[in-house]
Amino acid sequence: MAKRSLTVILCVCASLVAAAVPRSPFDHHHRSLRPLLARSEDGTLKVRSRKRCPAAAAMSSSKAHTTTHHTTSSAPPPPKKTPPPAPKAAAKPPPSSGGGGGGGGSNTGGVATYFYQKGNAGACGTVHSDYDLICAMDSARYGSGGLCGKQVRITNQSNGKTVVVTVADECPTCINGNSIDLSLGAFEKIADLATGQVPISWEFQ
Repeated sequence: MAKRSLTVILCVCASLVAAAVPRSPFDHHHRSLRPLLARSEDGTLKVRSRKRCPAAAAMSSSKAHTTTHHTTSSAPPPPKKTPPPAPKAAAKPPPSSGGGGGGGGSNTGGVATYFYQKGNAGACGTVHSDYDLICAMDSARYGSGGLCGKQVRITNQSNGKTVVVTVADECPTCINGNSIDLSLGAFEKIADLATGQVPISWEFQ
């Protein structure tokens, strides 16, 4: 009985001494590592393997297997612009009637214009003044000069005025075969010079 009482007293004294001795930071650190450490059979400390939280493991696996798809929207190419067709050159109006050479019949569909003599001989070989009543026939109708000296009656279709002229030259710039180029004096007989050109009908005399 006395031995047992002595043992109790010694345990109480040891507890008091342990409570009085301050604990070192190392002891606190060692205690905090206890959940992570395990003592092996030979007495050494080993790091315990920690189990991962199931939710964290699932989230990590989901991130590892997630693939982001980028959709690239390609806009259609703009439609090609087709250039507008080039305007066609105005064709010469065809003669509506009348004969070639020196034949008779009225010719329409042409215009009368005027030109300056400038002291030059015409295609028929004669020099004329600007006020001689002469004309130049379209090249296609003039031909090789068979119309030189022919008389032509010309009527302005706008006002009905007429003039009789003599073929003395060739007109390479007339707009068609029924157009005639007049001297200034001949043009003034049927229209003002400011008009420039007038629609006509004509016939050989």
